[in-house]
Amino acid sequence: MTEAEVKKRLGMLATGAKRDIRAVVEISAGEELEAVAVALRGRHGWVVAATDRGIRLARRPIVLGSGEQDAFDWGQLSGTRSGVQAIDLDFGAQTVKLSTMGPLEEFEAFVQSVRRRVRGPDEETQLESLRALARLKLGRLHAKGHQFEVDALADRLEPGEEVQRLAAATTDFDGLLVLTDRRLLLLRVGLRRGSERLWSVQRADIEAVEAEDDGLLLTTAGNSTLLTKFLPAERREEFHMVLMPR
Repeated sequence: MTEAEVKKRLGMLATGAKRDIRAVVEISAGEELEAVAVALRGRHGWVVAATDRGIRLARRPIVLGSGEQDAFDWGQLSGTRSGVQAIDLDFGAQTVKLSTMGPLEEFEAFVQSVRRRVRGPDEETQLESLRALARLKLGRLHAKGHQFEVDALADRLEPGEEVQRLAAATTDFDGLLVLTDRRLLLLRVGLRRGSERLWSVQRADIEAVEAEDDGLLLTTAGNSTLLTKFLPAERREEFHMVLMPR
């Protein structure tokens, strides 16, 4: 990993980040670069790199404040949650929250590097499968509208959990409706950090499913949840059939 390599990947963003670049290269000596981007961490811009050994972060302000740097090895990574051009990384008790400043393609490569370490080498294949399923079940227009939910879905699945069906739907919020072999969940990834919404129920806990107007009324342990505004509309009947208790 060299300064020249980092500068080439960052493009125009490298102009104002020369000191940050030099610092992140120093703490990544002898490591192979997988992705590098400029990201907000707190209120400051950092150069963040994914290497073959872990995550390296550095900032070297030109005028005010002292420099900072962090290094986390892949073995310390315990979990991750991605959002709209943002990602949270759990390293034990510490969570690193990053929002991209660019380049977007490098930040996406950074996210993929992280996901591979959490979900294994088949993560990229799984993501492409989810995107293909979204296009099939939602249509290209609605799949594009829920792209962030589809891409973030893998981070919200349990180990070995299999996605079987997708739709768009609404409860007290609208989102991506996901049926897996274990759960039914509705996910919305907001533009602002902290605005994510997630509702889920175990399939085994669903006691009854009834068609009501344009929606489905689910009963679980005496509680009722109404799912409405299915998109595409034909997905409602599909979910009705597979969710009915046997």
